[in-house]
Amino acid sequence: MAYFDRVDVNRIAAELRVADRAAEEGRRQQKLAGTDGSVDDTQRIIMGAMTERWNLARTRAEEALKDIEVKLSGIDLGATLNVLNTLKADTEMEVERTKGRFRDRLFGLRRHEGEMRSDLDFFQLKNDLHREAEYPESEILHWAIVVALVVTESLANSYFFAKGSDLGLLGGALQALLISCVNIGAALMAGVYLLRNLHHVETWRLGLSAMATCAYLVFMVFLNLATAHYRALLGSDPLTAIVTVFKSLVENPFAINDFDASILLFIGIILAIAALVKAYMADDRYPGYGKFDRRYREADEAYMDGKLELREAVNAVIDRAREVLHGYVSDARQASHEFFALLAEAENIGGEFSRHAGELKAAGHTLLTLYRTTFTKVRRSPPPDYAGEYGRFDFDDVLPKGDLPRQEGRRTGVSKDLEDIEENATKVMEDLKIVNEEALKAVESYFDEIADEADKLIAGGAREATREPKAPVGGRGKPARRTAEPDQEGGAATQKTAKPDRDVAYGQRNRPAGNGGKTGRTQPRSGRTRPGIGTAEGGPRCPQRTNRQPDRRAR
Repeated sequence: MAYFDRVDVNRIAAELRVADRAAEEGRRQQKLAGTDGSVDDTQRIIMGAMTERWNLARTRAEEALKDIEVKLSGIDLGATLNVLNTLKADTEMEVERTKGRFRDRLFGLRRHEGEMRSDLDFFQLKNDLHREAEYPESEILHWAIVVALVVTESLANSYFFAKGSDLGLLGGALQALLISCVNIGAALMAGVYLLRNLHHVETWRLGLSAMATCAYLVFMVFLNLATAHYRALLGSDPLTAIVTVFKSLVENPFAINDFDASILLFIGIILAIAALVKAYMADDRYPGYGKFDRRYREADEAYMDGKLELREAVNAVIDRAREVLHGYVSDARQASHEFFALLAEAENIGGEFSRHAGELKAAGHTLLTLYRTTFTKVRRSPPPDYAGEYGRFDFDDVLPKGDLPRQEGRRTGVSKDLEDIEENATKVMEDLKIVNEEALKAVESYFDEIADEADKLIAGGAREATREPKAPVGGRGKPARRTAEPDQEGGAATQKTAKPDRDVAYGQRNRPAGNGGKTGRTQPRSGRTRPGIGTAEGGPRCPQRTNRQPDRRAR
């Protein structure tokens, strides 16, 4: 890099008007130098101009060297070594802090998941269920089909009713919508509350549901027959159809001579049966089972997500430590490169200044020679003997070193520090791998610890709920033991006479059975495993979060 421009003698001579001044002075027969050793004005101007240029160059060079000295003093690789020595311990502390931030949340999620699972297992045991709950994946699709059934029947009814309605298609549509809502709505309620109870473990509910189902079937046939009779009467006597429809239905219920009415009858029955089956299949066939299963799955999903977030958070801590390590090594290499580049730049500035000072000295002599030569040519009388003895330039071409010698002595130390940093970085990277592996084991043990604490709390609560209360003072005998148990339809817990003990149900999930300790289950509910946190290069890593769907089995 050139810090100083080349000295252009011709440009300086033109700026100072050396030739013109020499001619003018020569014509006036002026002396080049006096007997006292002083030079004339033009020579003083030349010498002053060259001295000014030399001073400017020296000032610029000294300022550049001072900046370099400041930068060199700021390069200290020893501080980086100290940071690398504490990076492992800092990372371990950050991992522990991360685990602490997640503890309360994970404990709450695990406790909730355990409670929901205990309720589900208790429900299975109480209702003698030995299978997975089965229900459709999408509730949106279910209700879309239900709406489609209502719309289909309404359109069909409105078409047939419009022929006999004074209001035409609008009047037929209103009547059709009302009948469709009653027909489909009754089918939905029967599918949910009647057909599912046919599978109930309690005989009285099964019998009551069977009788109610028979009653619904009679009602469904009656409603659609009435609708068909009403359509038939609209064709013959639309003004009295609404009054005479029940009389016609009672006197001869199956006497439907109108073709449109017959079609309407079959459409209504078919759509009612479709709605009945759809409502029955919208959830698990055993009443309340699907709701308990969904509550558990949602709690399990939330707990799994919490565990995954902790693994990802620990991953982030390790990754940040690696990034910091790579950053320190990169900065150290860059600082070392900058250190030697600054030393080379300082040496270059010294050489450039020496060259520039020499050029200024030579240019000054050239300008004085030009002036005197021109002056002598113009002068009529010969110049005095002492004409060439004055006007010398004694410019110093060496810059002061300042603090540079000490910085030069740091060359070996900086190189050694960089080698130590790279060596320590390799060791710290290996230490981070160890920290990662230990964190993997610690996090899994941490999950087990949280699960054990939550299980103890849940089990203690279950024992407290099933504890026999003491007889009241002055009372006779002991009251029947009662326990909090989930409602059959998945509602809040109610007090009922104890049947299966909740401790027994809760113990089902911990027994070493072939089905994993779960009543009637042969595989994990979630159907997936969660890998541990990632290790350093080459080790296992926790996968990124993906859009997961619950492992539900649709019919």
